[in-house]
Amino acid sequence: MRRNPWAVIALSAISIAAAETSFHWLLSRSPSSTLTAIYLPSNYTTSRDDFAGVVDTLLPAVVLGLAIGWAAFPRWSVVKVTWILVGGAAFVAALEPLYWALIGWNHYYGVHKPTSLHEALALFPLLDFCMAYGACWFFANLVYRGRRELARSKSKSLPK
Repeated sequence: MRRNPWAVIALSAISIAAAETSFHWLLSRSPSSTLTAIYLPSNYTTSRDDFAGVVDTLLPAVVLGLAIGWAAFPRWSVVKVTWILVGGAAFVAALEPLYWALIGWNHYYGVHKPTSLHEALALFPLLDFCMAYGACWFFANLVYRGRRELARSKSKSLPK
């Protein structure tokens, strides 16, 4: 039985959204915990020395890219996969406002100190989209081409 690639991608996206939402909900419930101190440190003197970008954008994009590359290999062309990756990166970037709502946007962007919510909504999702697309593309390409090379090597090693 072959798996439906759309089901694999949808299940991955739902799992990512659930895990990320649960993590941020946990952070919002205990703002003085050690986990919150690591995720959003209160020392905002020079730069953002925290793991918010990794946890919020990079890890979900990597997981989604791996799922898209795995599900897409035998069925879809590289062009179709590229457009699906754009959608995946947009999905990862679209989760950001949910994190802001859970934690509070003034705490979430303590380093960058946007003057308003409108300024934060204009700039940061574009940066998140670009970072998510790069990670999604890299890992989907890695899995997609790796599975193709594995299939080619298996077909060459078969007896004639």
